[in-house]
Amino acid sequence: MTKRIPRFKKTQMSRASTNLLKIITCFSIVLLISAVSGCSEQYRMERMVWHAERTAEPIFINEGMVSTFEFNNAVSKFEKIIEKFPDSQSATNARLRIADLYSVQKSFDKAREVYDKLITLNEKKPELAALSIFKKGRTYELEGNWAQALKTFNIILTKYDKTIQSLSVPLYIARYYVKNDEKKSARQAYEAAINFYQSIADEYSNTKAALLAENLVVRTYMEQEDWNTAVAYISKLDKKYRLWPDTLMVMARIYQNKLNNLKLAKSTYERILKDFSDKEQIVKTVTQELESLKKTTK
Repeated sequence: MTKRIPRFKKTQMSRASTNLLKIITCFSIVLLISAVSGCSEQYRMERMVWHAERTAEPIFINEGMVSTFEFNNAVSKFEKIIEKFPDSQSATNARLRIADLYSVQKSFDKAREVYDKLITLNEKKPELAALSIFKKGRTYELEGNWAQALKTFNIILTKYDKTIQSLSVPLYIARYYVKNDEKKSARQAYEAAINFYQSIADEYSNTKAALLAENLVVRTYMEQEDWNTAVAYISKLDKKYRLWPDTLMVMARIYQNKLNNLKLAKSTYERILKDFSDKEQIVKTVTQELESLKKTTK
């Protein structure tokens, strides 16, 4: 005998369709509520950050010279962000702002406590850890304890030497000595900076990191007013990379304004015109420089 295929009655099919529709509708509502809730939370966080920054702004502008109420109110607003959104980037930024507030108020011990907390929390985020260490070092410098500041900065150069933050440290140290007219220490710091940058350029040869480090070598020579070595180094880079006009302009201006070698300045400007004739603004700038050269040589 042929088995009959069971058929649903219309009422059964209608009831099943209705139930399925209810399930789909409920699921959609749950998804919608979840999405709206997420957007709402994001908006709430952004508003909290905005209010906290607005409250903190006058404290930074006035370098901490505000009432205790104003200061505590600003700190409290950032603390609420951390409490409400503990795992967010906004919480990390809030901790940085709290530490900065203590620093600008010259409550350096409290600032360092927060920076230390940030260093611990961001062990796997070297850029953030290095930034926190640098800011911690600045608190010692502002206190007048340069020896401890230098010790702190050197942690970045040894433990976090692969971070962007590390690139700012050698020149920062050298500039401190220049500012304080400590010529011997400044010279040694500049030498250490060149060695640090060159080691990065050698380790990451033919990468953007290497080019950035090599540009900082040039900057270091220029800050020492070692113009001959600066242009020699730029020339070496040009042979290696075939440099873009901005760096070639630096070399041309050194020839023109620092070494008074107008012949090499002129040939460098002409080289830029030839190689970058499609760059309208560059052509305009270089043409003006060449006109200026002509007036100088008359």
